Amino acid sequence: GFRMGARGWAVVLGAVLVVQGCGGRRATRDRDLVVSVGADVDVLLPPFIATTQGLEVSDLIFERLASPDSTLNTVGDQGYRPGIADRWSWSPDSLAIVFHIDPRARWQDGRAITARDVRYSFLVYLDTASGAMAASQLADIDSASVRDSLTAVVWFHRRSLEEFYIATYEVRILPAHLLDTIPMGRLRTSAFARSPIGSGPYRFDRWVAGSNIELVANPSYRFGKPAFDRVIFS
Repeated sequence: GFRMGARGWAVVLGAVLVVQGCGGRRATRDRDLVVSVGADVDVLLPPFIATTQGLEVSDLIFERLASPDSTLNTVGDQGYRPGIADRWSWSPDSLAIVFHIDPRARWQDGRAITARDVRYSFLVYLDTASGAMAASQLADIDSASVRDSLTAVVWFHRRSLEEFYIATYEVRILPAHLLDTIPMGRLRTSAFARSPIGSGPYRFDRWVAGSNIELVANPSYRFGKPAFDRVIFS
């Protein structure tokens, strides 16, 4: 089914429940949001998430190259809003999409997002050694390459009406500088999978297994600080 990106979730979350403080050590906070979910998450590293709860949380931490808008269009690239990529173009034969990285895009540790991160992310999703959940849905993608530091190219084996959707929807962009020294087969069980650093509007704060996950607003998010200071998935 369709899953919303980070900014879409920010809108949905805003309609759920705003609480003025949360009791305990969070009682002094004025703009907290508590979201009740049916179960704990499995992991928070997107390629390996198998639960709806995990995706709901991680989509506030990680971003896509582009995200579909409310039309939920999956054909062509109409109706997509910029994400980590601020624009894109197609090759004449439609077997490659060139993504231009937003130069303002930053990881939550301050490092700039580059085309190297895009190439690495596709490698994780496509490498059979990693065991990524969405690998079968990316079968039409051959690879991703780096043209320059802010330009990544996604290459396809064959044309289809949903090429753009395939290249953007399932793949969240990952920080290569924090992950590329970890063997593919160990990414799912790595410390990063339980304490991730992304580029989205919320930062990971803490995870109390079986109880709650807390995210805090990313004040340096390039689209502006999100409405809530803290989001708690309980």
